[in-house]
Amino acid sequence: DKDAFGRYPEAVVFIGSAGCYDHSIPLLTPAVASSVVLGDTAVSLGRGYFPEVMTTALHPDAALAESLLSLDHEAIHSGTFATPLAITADRRLGTIIRVELGAKFENLELFGVASACLSSSVPWTNLSMVTNHIHKLAHKEWNQNSAQASKFTAAMIISWLNRTGI
Repeated sequence: DKDAFGRYPEAVVFIGSAGCYDHSIPLLTPAVASSVVLGDTAVSLGRGYFPEVMTTALHPDAALAESLLSLDHEAIHSGTFATPLAITADRRLGTIIRVELGAKFENLELFGVASACLSSSVPWTNLSMVTNHIHKLAHKEWNQNSAQASKFTAAMIISWLNRTGI
């Protein structure tokens, strides 16, 4: 959306939490999307499909993403984010989504934000903190880690803003 002065933002950095399909990636690990794909369990299970004309994969602005990754290439993971319609709470289903979509991470809002940016020609990227792994206790993990994840993410964004002079 335009701001109060009728201008679009120059860029968008979406921040938030992420579930992680790859259980070898530690909780409270920062992640930046290399792409975001629209996910659906029916599609992942081979029981449904998206119409061919529908956009199902979007890519962040490479320079913005690289700028965030340069904060700490060792600690920040990059990979595909899936945006399903519901939080995945089953490890086997998470494995199917990971394999079928090539996704490491899950965030329910990122595809929508990226789509809005694309429709307005606004460059975008994200910084998400892994708050939970995909399994039946995902919500409990999210509750345990979301406050700390918010603090870590805020500190990283402040550092990034200070370094870039934005």
